[in-house]
Amino acid sequence: MPHTGMDGESGYKKKLKSESERKLKAKELRLQRPSEKLFHEELGEQKMLLGLLTSILFWLPGCFTLSGPSDVSGPKTGTLTVECNYEEGWETYSKWWCRGARWQVCKILVKTTGSEEVVKKDRITIRDNQQDRKFIVTMEKFGKSDEDFYWCGIERTGVDLGVQVKMSIGPARSLAHRE
Repeated sequence: MPHTGMDGESGYKKKLKSESERKLKAKELRLQRPSEKLFHEELGEQKMLLGLLTSILFWLPGCFTLSGPSDVSGPKTGTLTVECNYEEGWETYSKWWCRGARWQVCKILVKTTGSEEVVKKDRITIRDNQQDRKFIVTMEKFGKSDEDFYWCGIERTGVDLGVQVKMSIGPARSLAHRE
């Protein structure tokens, strides 16, 4: 005859009962964990989305780091100068000037070497003043065929920074900067 405790249950039955209770509790915990896991996954996805949106803002052309005039105009066959400003930390990066209404396909016309050395190509000059954190682009003999959209840009890993400038012939316009 099997040994029974004071309550009349055998040790074997107690063991089975405690093992069943343990399995039941484990099952309840597993049922709870997916919802907790789902909550943490959703929270993680929200954080990731927020991080992605923040990154996109910093990758957008000209966003926060670079500023320049929205449009510049001057006399036919004159010289037009554009000043593009940047924030601290971008001094030694290469700066560039490109032509084209669409950022993705604009053609780089002139580019600095990452130093303050003046670079000239055809009728266009670019100079980076790293102490004042600005680079200046000068276009000589600006003509009707030069009217277009251009971009001030900073070369970096990933997507470059840039701000669009509309260049046209006409009365001189304010060189007020936009950010």
